[in-house]
Amino acid sequence: MSAFAALIPTDLSRIDLLRNGSPGEHWIASPAGDAPDADALRRRVTESTRWCARQCGNRRLTAVLDVHEAGCRWIHAPSSAPLVVAASLRNQGEEWASVAPVGGVQPLANNAQDGNGTGEQMVAITMPDALARLWLDGLDRLGSRVSTVITLWHAAISAWGNAPAGTLQAIVLVDDAKRLVWAWCDGGDLITGGQVRLLDHPAANPDSTTETHRTDPAQAAASRLALDWAAWSTQLGRTPSTVRIVGAEALPGLDAALQRRLDSISIDHVDERDALVATLRRTGEHTAAGPPQTEPTHCLTHLAKRPGRTLRWSYRTWGAALLVLSAGLAIVGVRTWSLATHWNDQTAVVRTELTNRVNEEFGDEYQPQPGQNPLTWLRNLLASTNQSGSNDELPPAPRKMYEAASTMLALVAKAEGNPKLTKLHLSQANNDNYIQLRGIVQTEAYTFIEMLKDEGTPLAWELAGSRISTTNQNIRLNGTWQQQEEE
Repeated sequence: MSAFAALIPTDLSRIDLLRNGSPGEHWIASPAGDAPDADALRRRVTESTRWCARQCGNRRLTAVLDVHEAGCRWIHAPSSAPLVVAASLRNQGEEWASVAPVGGVQPLANNAQDGNGTGEQMVAITMPDALARLWLDGLDRLGSRVSTVITLWHAAISAWGNAPAGTLQAIVLVDDAKRLVWAWCDGGDLITGGQVRLLDHPAANPDSTTETHRTDPAQAAASRLALDWAAWSTQLGRTPSTVRIVGAEALPGLDAALQRRLDSISIDHVDERDALVATLRRTGEHTAAGPPQTEPTHCLTHLAKRPGRTLRWSYRTWGAALLVLSAGLAIVGVRTWSLATHWNDQTAVVRTELTNRVNEEFGDEYQPQPGQNPLTWLRNLLASTNQSGSNDELPPAPRKMYEAASTMLALVAKAEGNPKLTKLHLSQANNDNYIQLRGIVQTEAYTFIEMLKDEGTPLAWELAGSRISTTNQNIRLNGTWQQQEEE
């Protein structure tokens, strides 16, 4: 599916739209003076949204907000929440509240803790975005899909950043000899950004008395960049190791002038006739390749995650579903209450019938305790009857099976001929006790039976069968518990 990328200034004075990297589609607002009123701004929003909706249809649009009126600030705040950061800006005495609404503040990743440990130090983007919000809402109402909202700094990093994570890289866009837009990134994450206005014409050197010396725009821009970067390096504690200049041919000598001031930094340039168009083209390609990232270092989260028509429709759908579910639960509750009333009545009837039957059966003997129902009274009566009818007789003592087995094993171990015990079975019953021996001759078998009698085991043993075969060396003895064990 084709994708669009649009460069939008914060005042919606112009929209540059690219479709699959093809430039040439522009919308310019009607002249409204230097300070347009609310009606003029409302018409501007309506006209721009309708024009974009006609151009884009239902295809994905990447909105890139220009940074003419934006800035990156180094903020000390108790928290990184946008509202807290906006309040800290006001407390620092900056008259920022007259420039942008509270929603135009977006903190980036935290960089350090305050020295006293009571807050955070961070970079925050400040941008007036009231018209951008209205423009996004208008596109949503017309059915156009805005996949993500980013600044030109985010777009520059997405399009041209190629340094690995952990390496601080600077991207510089030369905007048709009008300004330089720069951004620092670390592995694709925006760290900070800014812009430098270029001289419209050479300026005279006031120290010259013989002739007029002209200031080179590249030299002036390089000096301003070096100054800004030195300030940010002091705040962040980091310095870019590589610089990419896009569209350097629009400002000849910029790379050389910047190299002289930053001799330890590697500089390379990308030849593009129009740096902004190339940036929008590559940003649109990246957006079409996959789902956009939603971290503050990759987009304007408060605009990219702004509730749209789909989300509001899902809210309405879920609200209707909850309403239907509530109605269903109410119906079930009413029916449950009706059933509970019915079963309470049935319980009362059964309790009355049971009381009458107990009265008929026991007469005056039925005297329940206060609050005691007939069933509980009957259970107590049964328990007391069982207790009074017991004879305190103890069960017979168990057979001394352990002593019998120990004695038998000891005698087998001492038997002549070392017979093998193949099976020993003892039971509490009298008719299920026996022992089987293997490897015992006739004479030794009779000797073993005599040993059992002399030893006085709890069991009386006798030979199973009338005699022992002279050839068969396996015998079985049956045992009967002695009379004293049964008493």
